Order: sequence, then C-alpha cells, then structure tokens
Amino acid sequence: MTRVTRLAPVPLGVPERGGATHGRMMNTIRIGAVSLAVAVLAACGGGSGGNARGVEVDGAWIRASIPGKDMTAGYMTLRNTGDATDELVGASLPSGVAERTEIHESVAVEDGSPATMGHGDHMTGTTDGSTPPVMEMRRVSGIELPKGKAVRLEPGGYHLMIFGVKEPLEAGRKVEVELRFRHAGTVTVTAEVRTG
Repeated sequence: MTRVTRLAPVPLGVPERGGATHGRMMNTIRIGAVSLAVAVLAACGGGSGGNARGVEVDGAWIRASIPGKDMTAGYMTLRNTGDATDELVGASLPSGVAERTEIHESVAVEDGSPATMGHGDHMTGTTDGSTPPVMEMRRVSGIELPKGKAVRLEPGGYHLMIFGVKEPLEAGRKVEVELRFRHAGTVTVTAEVRTG
C-alpha cells in the first residue's frame, strides 16, 4: 500500500489582499507596467511624430494635383539617425485619397525626346541652346538610407509617385502618408499639399 502524505501549503510571499503590504506591492507592479509601456512606445518612435526608431522625416509635402490628371508626387527628407543602414521600402496614402503609391527615381537618359517629369512638367530646352537630358521616371524597390545621412526625395530625383488620386488635392490640404522602412518599421507623417 502506498502512503500519501499531504503537505501544508507554502506561502509564496504574496501578501493577503487588503493588507498594507499588498497595496504597496500592487502600486509597484502598476508603476512598473506603466514604465515598461512608456519605454516600449519611446523605442517605437510613436509613429505620427515623423520618427521611426532611428529614421526622421522632415518637410513632407505633396504636389497639388493637376485638373484632369489622377497622379501626383510626394517629397520629403529622410534622415537615418540609427546605428545601421536602413531602407525605405514602401509608402501609402489612405484609400480614400489615392489607389497606390510607388517609390520612383527620375534619371537622365539620352534619346532626344522631350523630358517628362511625370507631373505635366516638360523640359523644352536650355538657356545655351543645347539639348537637355531627357528625364525618365523608374520605379525602384527601395531607397537606401546610410547610417548618419539624409536622403532627399525631391523633384528630379527620388520621389513618391501617387496614382489613382480620387479627388483633387488642393494646396493647403493635409494628407497622411504611411512610410515603411526595412528595419525601423512603419511611420505615419502628415504631408502638406503645395503647388509646384
């Protein structure tokens, strides 16, 4: 026959509910939880402030849409303040504003045709009479952000190409732009609509 011995419960150091020690311990736990939440949010950059764990976004703006055109472009400065290279890999606007957003780069090509910047701007010549380079837009998979450097998205260079604009984007309007970075994650910034 097997003999079963019952052991008395061993207190685990948790004071009984309602006691003074219990109250102090619960306050300590609450303060610790709040401190942890604040630390996590700070590490994530908070999103809407234009800073995503080492990437700062400044001067975001979108070119006002041209009547009859359903595309436009977005520009800004991206500054990598982190301790490693990062990359802008995607962007989007709210679905009620535009259908899709792509990362593009304008590059000079030499084929003799008029240059189109993609926003209704055409290069027609230079002041010295020579033929200007033709600018062609190309979709790119991302924009590398070297550690400690700033990269400008600007007319004639890297930019966000915004397609399927659903309603006119008039100067003065504010639009949220979601940016996705390979390492820093997602950040949402507010871009002002401006004329060219």
